[in-house]
Amino acid sequence: MAWLQEFGHRRSIEDIKLKLTWLTYQGGLQGVALKDIDAQRVRQIMAARRDCPVNRRAIEHAIAAGEKPPTPKPAAAGTVNLHMAELSKILHYAHKRGWIDRVPPITKQPQPAKRMTWLTPEQASILLAELPTHLRQMARFALSTGLRETNVRMLTWTQVDMERRTAWIHADQAKAGKNIPVPLNADALDVLHEQRDQHRRWVFPVYRRDTKTADAPTGKICNHAWRKACVRAGVPELRFHDLRHTWASWHTMAGTPAMVLKELGGWASLAMVERYTHLSPGHLAAWADRVSVSNLEQVPELGAESTQRDVGKSAQVQKKSLGWLMGLEPTTTGITILTERHSAVLTRIAVSIKNKHLRMLRRIEALPCIPENA
Repeated sequence: MAWLQEFGHRRSIEDIKLKLTWLTYQGGLQGVALKDIDAQRVRQIMAARRDCPVNRRAIEHAIAAGEKPPTPKPAAAGTVNLHMAELSKILHYAHKRGWIDRVPPITKQPQPAKRMTWLTPEQASILLAELPTHLRQMARFALSTGLRETNVRMLTWTQVDMERRTAWIHADQAKAGKNIPVPLNADALDVLHEQRDQHRRWVFPVYRRDTKTADAPTGKICNHAWRKACVRAGVPELRFHDLRHTWASWHTMAGTPAMVLKELGGWASLAMVERYTHLSPGHLAAWADRVSVSNLEQVPELGAESTQRDVGKSAQVQKKSLGWLMGLEPTTTGITILTERHSAVLTRIAVSIKNKHLRMLRRIEALPCIPENA
């Protein structure tokens, strides 16, 4: 397929292939021409994806083995949207190439907002005690560095410098496509010292029963052993990626600046870091203390008299001049802000004066010119 040949270099190409495989066989697109994919067929595919349980393979294996199948889990709206997004990319690519005349509308399903999961230090200690050794070591390292699951699982000794107390993730291994320096704290160094003689290449190798050696990294951390340990620890829905949320949450609560946390976590923008700002102990606290039920008599009035009184006092304390709003020099206006709560009032007054000044200028310009010899 032309699209796969052009975009086969993407890091998520294997996951994309799985979605395209589902669309082809379970979605009913096998043998269907691109020009025949209309709005009605799109709706049919979306319905099929919603009705297809995400644990379909587990159900099929249980039935084949003569066991009781697990309860079907319907696909979430996010799963449907991800599959339809891949179909949309293919259709837009075909339209750009001129293979189809138009792209049918694909409505995105509404997704409920998810709560961010993170552990308290007590919960983390309980979880580590329940995990088997190889998973416990990876979890400890993730809680110390904030690295993503793949970066922990596939970490090699060539990416670690114990003497300089640092590790690094190469750009082709990072989600943001940039090199990530990873400072190693005491806990991370302890884990690395314990793993030092396990394997000459992999930092976290897994013991294989068939070869009786630890010669390769684990294929997936959130496996059956992980889920059973999470159940015993009282956090049955915990994912390994939630350890990254936990690491960032602990940093925020410890007062780590957002820009520093962004660099430590390898995020491309501050938008991802802002998810944790509500955990900062000083975030908005000073503003929240401005109103207190126990001191209601100190709350200022908002009537006309108080507004005039505030404006009269505003010339006494200079914090920021508003003269520029009227085209005047700051030192000649005498219009200043007393406190932050008066700034809105003064801004409205200054803008009103400037607007009146501009309207007067326009009226003068509109007057007819009088000849000098008139």
